Amino acid sequence: MRQEAPPPATSSRRAGPARWPSRPEHNVAPLLREPFLAFIAELLRRLHAIGYDDLRVAHLVVFQHLDPAGSRITELAAKAQMAKPSMAYLVESLEKAGYLERVPDPSDGRARLVQLTARGRKRTNDAYDLIDTMNAELTSALGEGSMTTLHRLLISLGTITAPWRDGDSRT
Repeated sequence: MRQEAPPPATSSRRAGPARWPSRPEHNVAPLLREPFLAFIAELLRRLHAIGYDDLRVAHLVVFQHLDPAGSRITELAAKAQMAKPSMAYLVESLEKAGYLERVPDPSDGRARLVQLTARGRKRTNDAYDLIDTMNAELTSALGEGSMTTLHRLLISLGTITAPWRDGDSRT
């Protein structure tokens, strides 16, 4: 038995698929984001393989922004562009796992600094070794000249876009 087509829509929206305005084919944001996400996923996979299987992707931002002398949670949150309670949650979970500790801030007795423990320092050194290996793999795949050019361009791009991070778009 043949089914009848549904009645036409009566809303004010036009029928048919939504149409987006023409977009650039090579938007730079996803071109930067996708390799970054792949790199982080592979770094985490390799960290898990060598015994750091209690780490999650979200934890890596803490290590990325932690000052070697220690950082306040507010500083970490600002550098990571995330809410202070979210950063506090990540720090707490890394404390429980033995990677971080909170110590009194010598410059302000009311504040506390987040610092690496011995386990956190070992994880950081192991991560740097893995990153060096991964960079060497990328250099081998791209070629020395291309990797050098990419590195130089990314540094320049970071400098150009730095004001955007702080909301100053007057470039």
